[in-house]
Amino acid sequence: MRHELDLASRIRAANKLRCALIVHGSSEERGLRLVARRFHLPMPKIVCRDLPERTSDAA
Repeated sequence: MRHELDLASRIRAANKLRCALIVHGSSEERGLRLVARRFHLPMPKIVCRDLPERTSDAA
């Protein structure tokens, strides 16, 4: 439940500031959408910042 309240506060802050939420993957986006629906919050715009895959040959 605490995690859901943290996500809800991120959504509320983004709505108040009228800015986009940055997510780092589809599972995080799915969780935010679920929490927004549960708490009846308008969903702000989402910007997905996929982290680059780690490669073993990086020097």
